[in-house]
Amino acid sequence: MSLEIVLQWAGPIGILAIVGAVGLAGWWRPETIPNWSFAAERFITDFPEHESVFGTVSTDGRVALLELKKDKAKSMGFVVVTGDKWATRLLQPDISHITRCETGLKLTMDDFTMPTVKIKLERDIADRWYAAFNQLEVTSNGSAA
Repeated sequence: MSLEIVLQWAGPIGILAIVGAVGLAGWWRPETIPNWSFAAERFITDFPEHESVFGTVSTDGRVALLELKKDKAKSMGFVVVTGDKWATRLLQPDISHITRCETGLKLTMDDFTMPTVKIKLERDIADRWYAAFNQLEVTSNGSAA
């Protein structure tokens, strides 16, 4: 085997080996959302004018939906885990769409960085949030008002 061929393969293989070693060492661990209060605290750092009064965390702990207290625009809060970071969005009917899917809800946003997110929820909870988003009001027990 010639030296040129070895050098062409050594770079990509070396990079993959380093990424794999980092992952195996535990530095590539996705975060989870422990409860809706935790998500509300994270949400308020990005949207301080919106206080959350109720929320639901997905069954896999990767997404939280939040009912907002003072909501003049009739929107909902949204927190999602992206690796070891958090992304927050203000969901509004004119730029966000929620549909039902087999595992819970499917959120589609007019946002090129996060166009679609599947939210794993139990069926009755998914139905409540689906209705709440369409009616734009959720009660403190998670049912649509």
